[in-house]
Amino acid sequence: MPQGDNNKRYTKKIAENLPAMFANGESIVEVCVEMGISRRAYYDWLAKYPEFKEAAERGKEASEAWWTKLGRFGAAGRAPINAAPWIFNMKNRFGWVDRPADADEETAVPVNITINAIDASVDRE
Repeated sequence: MPQGDNNKRYTKKIAENLPAMFANGESIVEVCVEMGISRRAYYDWLAKYPEFKEAAERGKEASEAWWTKLGRFGAAGRAPINAAPWIFNMKNRFGWVDRPADADEETAVPVNITINAIDASVDRE
């Protein structure tokens, strides 16, 4: 496969087509190969062209949505997936964690809950 041409000229048409290039769960490197550019050029374009950056963000969201749907279908038994590689992929590519970090853990206020027990043997009518 070609390494990509860092001198390829950027056009707004590239940004218009970018989100669709991620639509089937593709990674940045797969999209770079498809466009015929290096990852270095991709990141240079992110920094230089706001419309490319916005399109790339929409594309990455489309990729994450594709993978999320695959996991949902797998959990429901509608698609055969191997959970361990799927989880590894989600954590590494999309920053998923086992549970969200409690940023406000130090300032959290405990909640007091009162439960009134009802005697089931008493006739209430």
